Amino acid sequence: MLQVVILSRAFGHGHPWTCITSRCYPRLLRTVQKHSKRAVDVDAAQHSSGKIALFIDGDSFAPKFLPEIHATLTPFGKIVWQRAYLSDSNDPRALLAHAGKAKQSLDVKVCNRIPGLGSITRAKSSVDTHLIIDAVNMKYNASRLGLTAYAIVSNDSDFTPLVTDIRASTFCDVFAFARASHVNIRPEYEDSSTRMFRYGMSSGKQGDDTVGSQETELWNTLLRFGYIPPPDVEKFTGKWITKRHHLEMFCHVHGLCHAGVKLRNDLADIVFAKVKSEHPIILKPLCLIHISSSSATQQYTKSRRSVIFDGSNMSRSDIVTFVLRFLGFGDVAKGISSQSIVLFCDCQTYMKLEAQVRDWQVGEQISYLHRIFTGDNYAGIPWTRSPQ
Repeated sequence: MLQVVILSRAFGHGHPWTCITSRCYPRLLRTVQKHSKRAVDVDAAQHSSGKIALFIDGDSFAPKFLPEIHATLTPFGKIVWQRAYLSDSNDPRALLAHAGKAKQSLDVKVCNRIPGLGSITRAKSSVDTHLIIDAVNMKYNASRLGLTAYAIVSNDSDFTPLVTDIRASTFCDVFAFARASHVNIRPEYEDSSTRMFRYGMSSGKQGDDTVGSQETELWNTLLRFGYIPPPDVEKFTGKWITKRHHLEMFCHVHGLCHAGVKLRNDLADIVFAKVKSEHPIILKPLCLIHISSSSATQQYTKSRRSVIFDGSNMSRSDIVTFVLRFLGFGDVAKGISSQSIVLFCDCQTYMKLEAQVRDWQVGEQISYLHRIFTGDNYAGIPWTRSPQ
């Protein structure tokens, strides 16, 4: 005789377990079919009834976009836990105010900066560290809270390993959010998440390839006047957003004050105001060279420096010497040597240079670096400064 043991709740019995004989098999079959149909219905509506934990990197997030983040997550479930992380130098009141307007309970964690050690003299933000620790700890409470998804709001692609680990160990969805105007998101970060959303678009629906009318007009104007070289056009795949080095070059040529502007979006607003004014736009001079740099021990956006100079009356050697001195690899008194060029090549983290450079003569090394520093293919690359 066939015997099947199932929970009595499925049949409304009072005993904790019930033994079903073959005579009850037709009833069992009907019940299984009924619950199978219900499982399909639940799967179709799982997003709307899901529970989401929201993590916000507050150092790279404008509070005014908090309602947009909430609205985007609404179809996927209810936010049952949310926390924003801020450096101790930032004011949390703006975030809390926008959360109050949206009738959302938002926890703000103020993170003390990490003091500099050794060659790192400046304090470093610990926001990323706190966010990662809390997200990993949340994995062990996911079942208790009934979480179905994580949401991470940050422009930092360094969260790729975290997103991969969460999806593999919890089987939860991970939704990534990045500012629409932020173009330096690495493809592997987007690929590791269940879905990436771009917020802060001035027009268009969330998820569209178009960005706002302001970004489109900026792109078209700077492209027409030579501030965006052809190699940069080929790198873009539908999101026409000007990069910081395009905007800095435009500001330099037009005499717009931008030395103290830290955020790319603020720089874009300055350029856009000039574009919309009645003053004429100047073509980009071919003689100008733009060099960006970053520290090997600090986050790129916080340690970034740049210089723009006129190379029309400079020799190849003069240009290479100027750039290497700017990056800290040249002695003002002794000039540039083969040893300093090799050291520069070995220290680069954002671009891999020719391995054979150390075997070349000084003249060949200078010609190689001159071609890189002045070529459109390498515009905007952040060169790593000397650690000394």
